[in-house]
Amino acid sequence: VGAPIFRTEAARVGLRVYGQIGSVSGDYTCDEETVAAGDDGTLNPFGCERISDDNTTQQYLGVEVGIATEIGRTVEPYLTVGGNRFSTRFETNALTRGVLDRSTFETSGYTLHTTAGVSVRVNSRVRVVGEAFYSPLDVVRFAAPSSENDGLFNGRGMIEVRF
Repeated sequence: VGAPIFRTEAARVGLRVYGQIGSVSGDYTCDEETVAAGDDGTLNPFGCERISDDNTTQQYLGVEVGIATEIGRTVEPYLTVGGNRFSTRFETNALTRGVLDRSTFETSGYTLHTTAGVSVRVNSRVRVVGEAFYSPLDVVRFAAPSSENDGLFNGRGMIEVRF
């Protein structure tokens, strides 16, 4: 849910709140195609013997504040800053090489993120958007004495056509 919270001639400021609570099951570890590959180590590297019945649970809540301005009538740069609280769980249920894998992976914590982008209105029906997203992520690797930053950075693009 998002809405503008402040507007001047020079800029707009908006607030967005989002979240999710839910679970989904599926054959994430060993899908039908992988199991059908049998002993082929390339197509079935983990030795899946039957289709898995894995479950993942996602719970998160986030808030984001954004500011945008218009340059002329066609170019709109923007910047957002936000944060999330999350708790995720993945439960494996897969038979691999004669062993029933019931591993559980959990993580929870907080993340911060920022996005910078620009929207260009090509004409009354077409808009092109490009943006860069960054979130610093503290990661603790197995048997490591401390955490390290393994940040997520990606670029995204969109072309919008109105009919």
